[in-house]
Amino acid sequence: MSWFKKSFGMTVVLAGTAVFGCSGSNRLVGNDGLTAIGGNNGGGTSNGGGLTPGGAAPALESTYELQQLNVAPPLGDDRPYLCLPEELPVDATGNAACVVLNARQSDDCNCAAAGLSPASAELTRAARLQTKVAGWCDPSNGGVLGTCSEVCVCQVDAAVGASLQKCETEAEPDASTTGWCYVSAAAGDAQSALVEACASTQKQRLRFFGPVSSEVKKAPRALDPQTGLLFLGCPSPRPVAAVGDPCISNDEYRTGFAGYSVKEVNIDDHASMCESHVCIQNHFQGRASCPYGQVEGGGDCLAAGSYDSVTVPVAPQLQARPARQASICSCQCAGPGPGPYCTCSESMQCEHLVDNLGVGDNHLAGSYCIPKDTQYDPQGDASTCSPGRCGAPHVYN
Repeated sequence: MSWFKKSFGMTVVLAGTAVFGCSGSNRLVGNDGLTAIGGNNGGGTSNGGGLTPGGAAPALESTYELQQLNVAPPLGDDRPYLCLPEELPVDATGNAACVVLNARQSDDCNCAAAGLSPASAELTRAARLQTKVAGWCDPSNGGVLGTCSEVCVCQVDAAVGASLQKCETEAEPDASTTGWCYVSAAAGDAQSALVEACASTQKQRLRFFGPVSSEVKKAPRALDPQTGLLFLGCPSPRPVAAVGDPCISNDEYRTGFAGYSVKEVNIDDHASMCESHVCIQNHFQGRASCPYGQVEGGGDCLAAGSYDSVTVPVAPQLQARPARQASICSCQCAGPGPGPYCTCSESMQCEHLVDNLGVGDNHLAGSYCIPKDTQYDPQGDASTCSPGRCGAPHVYN
């Protein structure tokens, strides 16, 4: 079988961590002559030092990316193939340096059952977020796992010791084998035999033994609330976006942030997700993480990297100035000082965005690389995004 990642771009960024944070922002005047409206993103928080907006150091799990595992076996075959399309990182034992989570409906959420352990708060939050956006919870929307905030999340125990050795090398381990393990053709002949049934492009898989394996093997094609879902969480590299790629500001981790005005230019000069360390909102409206906006109390927007709903109205993005054009990683290509300045690529142009006010620190005044033909026109098309026209509804979560 295969695993799958939902198509709406769910990269696990947990609870407002620094993984996608654009920090140390300075909101400055644009070349439309508006007055400057303050600095340090107005929230008094920064991710530049590797802290979450709440001030706590993020756990290792904050770098994990969750994928939902498709465990339903082929018709007429009760083996849980769980073949994977790409290799996983491994630890010193040879097992995957990952976690497996079970999200299900449960009145008492007992994670002390055989084969399970309590999941951390970070991973619980992430699994609930995935479950919510995938539509598996919230009864009012047809979700079968109940209220999203009450979905039970447990960690499935990995194989250790003798169980791990048997899981990684034996075709039919004895009944004492428990836990899950990762096997790959890249690990040698013994494991190559264990992935022989996988497709030629999927020569790695997960294996389950013990109490949890029976649930995997009998996984129904319609979701059973008591069995629930399995998620695989593996650490992913800190994302670094190139100049021209979309980015978000630190503001979007706050539930009370209503979004940007198309009349403003915002510069984040310590943007952790951008290789240039500069994230700009160039006359951009709304939130990059919520293209369609929401009415007050609508619950349609989630704070970036969070399970929390935005609590204020958010304007939808403009169709003519979507995030992929107007909320991007950039670099300073000209200015009043000595530089250094970057050279824009052939697909971009150097555009004056920030006026030199002649007071205080004006190191961000000057011009920045923007995609060609995306300069702001105050008389341009003001049509807003309607569902389906501007991509996935939840981005950077």
